[in-house]
Amino acid sequence: ATSRVGELLGAQPLKPEKSRNLTLGAVWRPTDAWNVSVDLYQIHIDNRITLSSNLATNTPAVQQYLAANGIADANYAGIAYFTNAVDTRTRGVDFVTTYRWEFDDGSKFDATFSANHNDNEVTRVKPNPAILDTLGLNLKRIDRRDQYGLLADTTPKNKLILNGLYSIGPWAFNGTLTRYGSFVAVNSTNPALDQTFGAKWLFDLAVDYTLDRWTFTLGGDNVFNTYPDKTIAANNNNGALPYSVFSPFGFNGAYVYGKVAYRW
Repeated sequence: ATSRVGELLGAQPLKPEKSRNLTLGAVWRPTDAWNVSVDLYQIHIDNRITLSSNLATNTPAVQQYLAANGIADANYAGIAYFTNAVDTRTRGVDFVTTYRWEFDDGSKFDATFSANHNDNEVTRVKPNPAILDTLGLNLKRIDRRDQYGLLADTTPKNKLILNGLYSIGPWAFNGTLTRYGSFVAVNSTNPALDQTFGAKWLFDLAVDYTLDRWTFTLGGDNVFNTYPDKTIAANNNNGALPYSVFSPFGFNGAYVYGKVAYRW
């Protein structure tokens, strides 16, 4: 933000972020085997430090302006700098409940259900630097992809997790079902190119065998090979990016692994 090019294109020295956090939680234990907790939270961040939009420097107007101010070797297509240009607010709730069954044969089964809902919102955007408005209509320090996407709706508002762990003797079987809610990939300039990606379910499974101090694990993440929705043609960079880079679970499909652990 203090570089010469950054300053010429509207960057300013960074200020510390200031946050105000409110939380309210409750825990309930109906029985020795059952726990329930609920947490509400709200987080305000003023002068949030975020990366600016990509500011194109390859137009004649920008290159002439930079050259007139001593930057003659602008052999790059654009720049971005960190800025305090936005204030944000996050509101959400976390819910977690666990229950344990213990059986006569010494085996145990632990079940956990957790859920989260959150809402991110940009509450203030500082005015665009005057020099950017002068150099081109498309030069926005914070564009609509940042304001409505990266800082707001590009992460799911909802997430559910159901986990079951069954153990008997040296064996343990761990399964996790996760649901990621829908999210929106926002285009920098054209609302018609915004895309909503649907909710997806993923299942992870792992089996452990413990022998003295050794534990052997065979597992798989996303064992049903779930992928996010494909991006629309206008956003897939001529087919090079068939899946959104904002997918909360990636786009690599199933993953199988083995682990050996020794504890002392």
